[in-house]
Amino acid sequence: MNKDRINTYFQNLSIDYLYHLGIDTSMNIASVFEDIKYVVFTPANSQAQVIVNEFAHKIYNIPGEQFSYEPIFKTERFHLYKVGTVIIISGGFGIQSTLICINEITKLLIHLKKYDVAYFKIGVANGLGTKDGDIIISNNVVNNNLENIFRSVECGIINEYTTIFPDKIANELLEFCHNYAGINASPGTILSAHDFNDMQIIMKDVITLESKQSGINKYLSDAYNLGVRSVDMESLSFAGFCAYLDIPACIIDINITNLLAKRDIPVTLNTQLGMVSRFAQILASYMYRNTRNNQHFAIRDYDAIRYKKDKYHLWKVAKLDYLYNLNLSITPEVIDMFKGIKHVCLQGSGIRAKALAGQLAKLKMGIEKTFFTPQDLFKQSYFEGYRVGNILSVSHGMGALSVICLLHDLTRLMQACGNVELEYIRIGTSGGLNIEPGSIVLTDTAYNSDLSTGAKMITQGQETLISTQLNQVLNKDIIKAQPKDLPFNLYRGNTIAADDFYLGQARFDGAIKPRYDKAMQQSYFRQVTEKNIYNFEMESVAMASFCNLAKIKAAMITVTLLNRSQGDQVSTTSEELDEFSERSRTIAINYLTSRIKSRL
Repeated sequence: MNKDRINTYFQNLSIDYLYHLGIDTSMNIASVFEDIKYVVFTPANSQAQVIVNEFAHKIYNIPGEQFSYEPIFKTERFHLYKVGTVIIISGGFGIQSTLICINEITKLLIHLKKYDVAYFKIGVANGLGTKDGDIIISNNVVNNNLENIFRSVECGIINEYTTIFPDKIANELLEFCHNYAGINASPGTILSAHDFNDMQIIMKDVITLESKQSGINKYLSDAYNLGVRSVDMESLSFAGFCAYLDIPACIIDINITNLLAKRDIPVTLNTQLGMVSRFAQILASYMYRNTRNNQHFAIRDYDAIRYKKDKYHLWKVAKLDYLYNLNLSITPEVIDMFKGIKHVCLQGSGIRAKALAGQLAKLKMGIEKTFFTPQDLFKQSYFEGYRVGNILSVSHGMGALSVICLLHDLTRLMQACGNVELEYIRIGTSGGLNIEPGSIVLTDTAYNSDLSTGAKMITQGQETLISTQLNQVLNKDIIKAQPKDLPFNLYRGNTIAADDFYLGQARFDGAIKPRYDKAMQQSYFRQVTEKNIYNFEMESVAMASFCNLAKIKAAMITVTLLNRSQGDQVSTTSEELDEFSERSRTIAINYLTSRIKSRL
């Protein structure tokens, strides 16, 4: 790790809060993570679970045992596991969630002065000219323009990071696969979709575009000729981060389809997890071979291992019109389950989505949560969904790509069910600017980090600018539904959707040393304030542009966890976070109950 590029600011804080991990430096973190040599990142909780199980079998040498591992620390955003000398963590969908995860894991290791830990990213991907199950091992990532560049807007300025890193680990792993594991893994370049625009070429979307299939085929053919063999959504930021800090790293993509060939039957979730599980065995063997002279490890209490009699089973899905990100096939039973939805409330985590459903059940049906547990309708998927009457409460993860993945499949589901009069309302958290923590912001227009508005969509070389204004009529209705004596502040203004939690929001407490100083940050904040921008988050541009294209009414209600003009650290206690989150839900519930009463 390049110590000259490591940020020193967070190392000098009396307590550094790794907010999304639920860890802070007042804890005895050395007793848990002192022996870490490897970190394995994967997008989904389900993928992390099967990787953990394979590592535990290999490292702890427990043949034939049927058990599952429990994640440690906070589980609202990521699931973090420790098996021997390995951290395994689910980092979520897309570059934003990946950047948050890799920042906080890196900060954790820096606090422990662990500068030689190797990073691996493993997940499923779309292939180019490959077969199902083919393994691509890479140190080379390109963006949607087929450049080896990750661009990050920091303090309103675009900075570029190379996305090629040394191939030492990739070559070692390739050799191990060939010589010891007997599988045909191949080197190749990875095309990593960066935002909503990139996804148009690799997703079956719900929005009618004027792009022609021949143009898409040419683009993919050009990528193939450049050496691209897989397409994913996280590798660009992973590669840019690791290359900049000189972190030894490797990317493993397991291809589940071939974008150059027509496919009618999707690879189901249990098949994908089986592929991940099989390669996890190989990766565990590779690490095991290079650690502690092949000695088996003793099970430690903090590894939080828990034995179970029942084997971990995977959900089987029908091979019909399949919504991959929701793990749902559109069957008559599914249509009946979701028919009649009028309001969709989107929140970052499944915990918050479930909490809202419980509150709505009590208000709409008089059901006390003591006697009622909302049932997740998107079982074994990346997201969670709970229905109460004509309201659907869903989780969307973190960042633009995660939101877009959800919105595409969710909107396809709503269309299949005949739900055309829809409202999408995002309820979330944010960092405020010059307003009190705990204040609510109702967003009028979503801005990019460079203080521009609109989402750029590039198809066939033509650029189109899509409005990122939220629905003004809906905003007025939400305000009208609020009582006059709200015990907290409600602001109506604009919001910045950053590509990152740290540098993208002009913070000083990330793992990488910023290229800006305090004066630049303050100048940037003054420009932000002049545009009536009250807060920072990471999803509003993606959501607003999607809903404007799809002609769906949308609003965003976010609570501020801190005042960025007074610092960068999110030191909100769990009690304060619960109370603040309750405020944004209160605004949404006031509106939703007003709509219910208006129909009576």
